[in-house]
Amino acid sequence: MRELKDIAAQVGLYELHDKLSAIFSQSSLLREGDKSMYAIAHELQNDAFIHTFRMLHFVKSIDDGLYFDGFVPKGCMAVKQKAKLSDNDTVVDLFCFGRIESNFEDFFNQVKE
Repeated sequence: MRELKDIAAQVGLYELHDKLSAIFSQSSLLREGDKSMYAIAHELQNDAFIHTFRMLHFVKSIDDGLYFDGFVPKGCMAVKQKAKLSDNDTVVDLFCFGRIESNFEDFFNQVKE
């Protein structure tokens, strides 16, 4: 079923992907943008990135910082940093990924509010 979830996103069956993701979610983890990550990886023909991202505890396995190479496809970047949830003062790992030309600054300003 996990393979089906990943294949569903790769071929554009996003509703199926989202429902299977909900089934596998065992904690209150908010995931947004999986569809975009799969679409970019598919467009760039980068199956290695998807394989890395699917690994359990992937975000915990990398240090906070800015990534342009390594597991990140060429032309993209990723940011990992700690974030404090305003509703209950919980500190979480925030992982953001996108094309280099994406407006990360605007995104972080919106999230900050």
